[in-house]
Amino acid sequence: MATTDQASNLVPLPAQAPVWDALYAEFDRHMAAKRRSVNTRESYGESARFFRDWLLANGRPTAPQQIEKRDIEDWLISLEAKGNRPRTLRNRHSALRAFFSWLVKEEEIERSPMPEPPSVPEDDRPVLTDEEVKAILRAIARAKDFESKRDEAMIRLLIDSRLRRTEVATLQLDQLDRDEHEVRVLVRAGRRGRPGGERRPPSPSTGTSGPGPSTRTPRCPTSG
Repeated sequence: MATTDQASNLVPLPAQAPVWDALYAEFDRHMAAKRRSVNTRESYGESARFFRDWLLANGRPTAPQQIEKRDIEDWLISLEAKGNRPRTLRNRHSALRAFFSWLVKEEEIERSPMPEPPSVPEDDRPVLTDEEVKAILRAIARAKDFESKRDEAMIRLLIDSRLRRTEVATLQLDQLDRDEHEVRVLVRAGRRGRPGGERRPPSPSTGTSGPGPSTRTPRCPTSG
């Protein structure tokens, strides 16, 4: 039996959330089986831990079946009060949405308690300046190895096109037309009314695009 002095030195056990912890462990295993990136799993896990700890600290239920929309809203409000930027709030929201969507699919809960995602003002979305882009290209151009040349080609394609990062990262050789200096990309229909279909991003020399509509504009300025 511990004495009074011994008891004062004992480290208190962390607050428990057994149902949440067990279900999130299964969700993380699901992401691993789907070969989600380590960065994604770590980012989602961090958001889940922050939310779990907030629930415990504020006396809220931690079992997903008992979590309500207002719990998530109050958590996001608390994050904003601590100085988190809108983009961070949206990322935290996305992580929880993925978890609760999986719970619905697995029939652990009937419906997701997720509120609408926080809006991100246009000026909160970081865009590289011309000088930053030029500095990146100068640094890559000094290297002569294959990886650096590949990275330079990818960065220049991102700068001069309307492609997303994932679209560039998954390009295959048969999508490149070296004679016509074109890239053909199959675009999936997505949120915000983005239409699908095959398209060719704007040519750096003409600024015109091939068949296939696009609803996005370049997020990165072109360097000269």
